[in-house]
Amino acid sequence: MKNRKQIRHSTLSLLALCLSGSAVVAQSPENAPAPPIDPVKAIDMAIHAIETGDLRQADQLIRDVSATHPKMSRLNLANGMLLIELSRFAEAIEAFGLYNATDEGNRDYRGWAAVGSVYLKSYMYSSAIGPLEKALDLVPIGQEKGLVKARIALDLARTHLGLNDRKSAIKAIKDARGSASDVGEIQAVVCELASRAGDSETAVSAGASAIKAFGSDLGVNPLSVPAHRGLVRCYQVLYSEQTIKLSKNPTDGQSFVEAARLLRSIAEIERRIRLLDAHGLMLQALESKRDSVDWQLIAAELEIDLGATSEAAARIDAVLASDPENAAALVLKHRLTPSAG
Repeated sequence: MKNRKQIRHSTLSLLALCLSGSAVVAQSPENAPAPPIDPVKAIDMAIHAIETGDLRQADQLIRDVSATHPKMSRLNLANGMLLIELSRFAEAIEAFGLYNATDEGNRDYRGWAAVGSVYLKSYMYSSAIGPLEKALDLVPIGQEKGLVKARIALDLARTHLGLNDRKSAIKAIKDARGSASDVGEIQAVVCELASRAGDSETAVSAGASAIKAFGSDLGVNPLSVPAHRGLVRCYQVLYSEQTIKLSKNPTDGQSFVEAARLLRSIAEIERRIRLLDAHGLMLQALESKRDSVDWQLIAAELEIDLGATSEAAARIDAVLASDPENAAALVLKHRLTPSAG
């Protein structure tokens, strides 16, 4: 039999072995603690999440950074942007005030643009002008920032219009037009605001630019709802401008012809929007019954009507692969043939 000393020695050896094994497990990759979060990267991720609508993710990232770096200045920027999305404007203004008072925030257009936007949304037009003008001055030079500058300029234009300062509004509108001349949505807003400000020339030229840009978008994606809705907005403004011309010169036959063309364009695009709505409903229906041949062909027919021939062809080919003699599918296939040629 082992004496007590031997038993004690064996027990201690076994305990040491167990502790050593536990340490190995604790340090293994699958059980290693998560690396500390990079606060700068986390805040950038939070801002991106806010911009893409993932407010839950943004809130969690902000909380994580708050727990480890509560005095980080950029934390107030992200928090303010999140508060805007939650319509907590007073708290957002406070957060941006803290950020803009720092050396970093004082040089960052984002905080000034955001607080100006909050003041604009709160109808505090006089308070919005200074921050928005400073934001425009701080936007870095570069093509990629043209869209940012245009959006800030449009907020400034809205602010001036709120104060009935049409001259200053028109200047901001033209700045926006030049900053993002090939972006359909920007040019559509320029068209609308210029018309409100009484600058018919800018409204018409921006409307034409927007229509061209939206047309290019539809060439890539014929099912784009934003592009269709943008077209309607532009044509409605152009039609309104044309009726003003008619009222000033009721004997100008060419103006009547142009008004008729614009009205026809509005009617056609509104018809296409209804087809898009119908197409959306069919996609929802197919979520519950993807193997329905009849429903697939209804969706394909709507896609043909909207010019989405690639999408329609894929549906039709799928039906014909399982039923080569399907009469309805063959009719739709024939409709696609001229487009393919």
